[in-house]
Amino acid sequence: MKKGNSTKPATNQASQKKSVRQPRKPGVGRAAVSRITLNLITAIVLIVFTVSVVLIWMAESQNTQAAEATSTMVQGGIAATSERIKSTTNDYAWWDDHYNAYEEEDIDWLEENVGASVYDTGSADFIALISPKGELKYAWISEEDHSVTEGILTQEEIDSILSLAKNAPLENSAAVGAYLVSNGQVYSVGIAHLAPILHLEGVDVSTLPIIVMGVALSEEYLRDLGESFLISDLQLSSASIHDPKYASYPEVVDLTETSAGRMIWTPPTPGYVVLQSIILPISIVLGIFCIVALATVFRARRLAVVLAKTNEELEKSEGELAEQLITVAGEKEKIESIVSSIGEGLIAIDPQGIVFLCNSIGALLLGKKRADVIGASFENVFAVGEKSAGKNVSPELQSVFGILNTRKTVEVPEVLFTRADGNVVTLSLTATPIEADGSFIGGIIVFNDVTEQKMVENAKRQFITTAAHQLRTPLSGVKWAISSLVENKSKSTASEKKSLLLKSYESINRVISLVNDLLNVDKIESGQVKLSLAPTDVTVSLHDALTDLMSQMEQKKLKIEYKPLADAPSIDADAVNMRVVFQNLLENSLHYTPEKGSVTISAEIVGKE
Repeated sequence: MKKGNSTKPATNQASQKKSVRQPRKPGVGRAAVSRITLNLITAIVLIVFTVSVVLIWMAESQNTQAAEATSTMVQGGIAATSERIKSTTNDYAWWDDHYNAYEEEDIDWLEENVGASVYDTGSADFIALISPKGELKYAWISEEDHSVTEGILTQEEIDSILSLAKNAPLENSAAVGAYLVSNGQVYSVGIAHLAPILHLEGVDVSTLPIIVMGVALSEEYLRDLGESFLISDLQLSSASIHDPKYASYPEVVDLTETSAGRMIWTPPTPGYVVLQSIILPISIVLGIFCIVALATVFRARRLAVVLAKTNEELEKSEGELAEQLITVAGEKEKIESIVSSIGEGLIAIDPQGIVFLCNSIGALLLGKKRADVIGASFENVFAVGEKSAGKNVSPELQSVFGILNTRKTVEVPEVLFTRADGNVVTLSLTATPIEADGSFIGGIIVFNDVTEQKMVENAKRQFITTAAHQLRTPLSGVKWAISSLVENKSKSTASEKKSLLLKSYESINRVISLVNDLLNVDKIESGQVKLSLAPTDVTVSLHDALTDLMSQMEQKKLKIEYKPLADAPSIDADAVNMRVVFQNLLENSLHYTPEKGSVTISAEIVGKE
């Protein structure tokens, strides 16, 4: 590797020296000037072409965005008109006096309080009251006489209104919107039930009249609506229904599912306006650029001589630099070899917390590739801090990142860490700041996986707990037997005393057996312990385990229901370990059963084996 690097600079140096001498030959300078001139002209043409294409593209993009925005605003304005008329309809539909006037056929009241009110406020251009049977009881259009009801709505339109109102719930704000064509005029209407709000309980919706209120989508209304969006020609055109040019424009469909036309307008072209305003400054800039480029051509011959001399100096500097690079590369390889041979994870960061060095062990412990670690921030590598994914939020792990601020050594003996692959391990970390001439230049974080060590420690603690648990039960039996002998004194018969001593003897034998198991812990860990299998009576083992705990159960006043298995067959088992299993089960029942509770102990044969 070093030999290749040392050979390459020498080759480049020789070729560069040869190229330095070439400009001294006759005609070479003029050829160079010609090439420079051709390159400048080509660059000018490409720049002008590129700028023109970019300007046209920007103008078209602005026009497209303006068209989309205008379409959104127009549709929003039409939707707002529908919502406004539905709101007005809800207000007039949820009115007791209005309902009473309808029931009493008080046309004068309707004209004065409904028609005149709508006319004065300009909130609607169309009103109609329809009975549940489909009869048009009252109608008002702009300034026409309310008594004119014929020809205002067709029977098909009335049936469509009743069908829409049928599904509307009986509540305020339940008006439904639609479009209606009456006498050649298109209306955006709201449809709702006219309800007596003080007497709604028990009211059948199908018996309530229907109120229809609408706003005329007239040329004047649409013109005013369009001008609010800077559109001067918004209109409802029936001729545009089948015109492919207007296929994307919003279509207005009335109650009878008949198209009344499309809302059309001329999209604005702000891009072309901007283009016209900047074309002159751009042209001036391009002209200045061309003048500067031509001036550069006249300086090219003089610069060629200067460049030749400069090339000679650069060739010399390049050789020196190549030698220095070879030396640096060798040192870098040594450092990388040392870092890679370290048996712990190692990461080096700069003052900004960016990782610039990571060994293979470190990347493996993090569950990442070295390429993904180097160049990433320390926060992202260890998934701590607000800017990271936030998988590791423990204060201990976040304190390691504090070396950037505190610039003090931080040691974390153990902390849970979620690797990139999702596995959780226990790490031990030491973060040490690095300073040069009193200035902080970065930090080194050394870490290793202590998960297995932690598991061994936990296993040892569990082993000690289990051993103590197993020793406690037979010792409790011995204590109970001796206590009975001491307290009863001469009251107990000889056979009873012998039985208590025999039970104590058996309990002491179990203690000795457990102590032997503890002494054979090395065999347990290596898997060399063998079970002493022999024919064993399950009922006897269960009874002996129960006898050991009987005193504790009596102290807790538990009701014991013992159901031994009659004619229980003998099975091949380790009698000592089987008795330990039964003791654990009985101790759990003793621990979790409340005082004066009951415990049922039974055995049964399951299956044929």
